[in-house]
Amino acid sequence: MVNAGIKPTTTYSYLVEEADGANILGYSKKDCCNFIHQLMKSKVEAGDAQSVVNEFNHRQARGIAPQTIIIDQARGMEISIREVMSGTRHRLCQWHISQNALSHLSSLKNDKGFCKLFNKCMSECDSVTEFEQIWEMMLTTYNVEEHEWLNNLYNIRKMWSTTFNNDVFSA
Repeated sequence: MVNAGIKPTTTYSYLVEEADGANILGYSKKDCCNFIHQLMKSKVEAGDAQSVVNEFNHRQARGIAPQTIIIDQARGMEISIREVMSGTRHRLCQWHISQNALSHLSSLKNDKGFCKLFNKCMSECDSVTEFEQIWEMMLTTYNVEEHEWLNNLYNIRKMWSTTFNNDVFSA
């Protein structure tokens, strides 16, 4: 039933009904959910990116593709997502970008004004126009117009700023 997209709790409820009671099944709803979770977990071995791609392929073949996938800046995953899930929006994890910013912007990482502008660009701008204005203000105010990492980040802004992705719900 899980392979058909039916939730574990729904599967359990169905089994209880078919068995004429939970006490006849011999296991609880939590046992059922744990078993299904372990079964799904066994399909993807830790650290095996190919297993993840295979699982996505399997789901996509059944018509179940994610609208958005969020990862770090791994080039191999970016290429795989583009090839395998052409209809899926690829986004970059803002937490990873924040961590990278700490190492690339060492002189500014403790400047509250810079951090406020940077964070606003990450997730608080209401429009593309506002994003562009805040980004430009940040660069000029802190004299980082030629900063290579920031320029590269700007070039891929549609992959990490919520401003460019507010048309799709992400949780």
